[in-house]
Amino acid sequence: MSSPGLLTILPLVLLLSGFHQAEGQCKTFRNYYVLGRVESSPVTESKCDYNDTCTYVSMDIPALAVGSFSGCSGDVHMRLVVQVLARRRDLRDSVEDFLKKNGMSLGFPKFSKLQKYGDQLHTFDTISGPAKIFLHFYEQGEDYPYPAVRFEGPTLNATSVQCTTDGLGLGLGKKECYEGYCSFAEFASVSRDGKSQVSKKIQACPNELYEELYMLSKGIVPSNFSQALLNDLTTVAHTCTQKNTHTYLSKGGLSSYYWHVDCSVPVHRIRASHVPQFIFHTPHQYFSFPVYKDDEW
Repeated sequence: MSSPGLLTILPLVLLLSGFHQAEGQCKTFRNYYVLGRVESSPVTESKCDYNDTCTYVSMDIPALAVGSFSGCSGDVHMRLVVQVLARRRDLRDSVEDFLKKNGMSLGFPKFSKLQKYGDQLHTFDTISGPAKIFLHFYEQGEDYPYPAVRFEGPTLNATSVQCTTDGLGLGLGKKECYEGYCSFAEFASVSRDGKSQVSKKIQACPNELYEELYMLSKGIVPSNFSQALLNDLTTVAHTCTQKNTHTYLSKGGLSSYYWHVDCSVPVHRIRASHVPQFIFHTPHQYFSFPVYKDDEW
């Protein structure tokens, strides 16, 4: 699922354009892993624009990206925005919240404020777990041989896998997932008005699962699920990040909910779980009314 705010976040590539530097060069390299693919290049010297500053980035973003890259600020920020922030809306929103709290924004950054947040390890909340990003800024022509923070990722691409994306487990709607594993989630709850039961299946590549869980949990995509379930979708995502299978049932009357998640290499076909029935309707001559089940699940 593509992030709708790509045009909104592209101005981040200009965050450092206000730093006046003498024309020179920056050490350029990339050594990071994003969505199952390795991006790697040797250290070279790159001639930078007049206003660029040399920038080093190291990141550890669960189930998305890990590693480091460096170079001219314009190139580094274009890479950070397009290849990382634009891949997941939860990360983009969390970074934007940080900037707003510090008097900046992705759309209208205040260039003079960004540099003081360098040389700090910043943690951002994402649906898949805490994301860590470290920035260091230095003058053109200088070196940064011993980074204070250096996250290292896999050195080889993940083996891509064919995953079912129809949500029925019938082998239809296959898609190649470069992360190297498949994801399946199923959840249900009593509806918000307490009159019915609602459920949903998501079977897709993991990054698409995280995107949809985040959109549901934040109400960006409207749903009729109970707030209790929506609050727990982060746990569903964290379980997938660990490439685990887990089933959870919460008994609580109107707040009852259920979820099952299976994130694994498709050695065996992922199978749908058995969703419990929270309520049933007792017939009446003129109407029916719901009876909530708290026992014998």
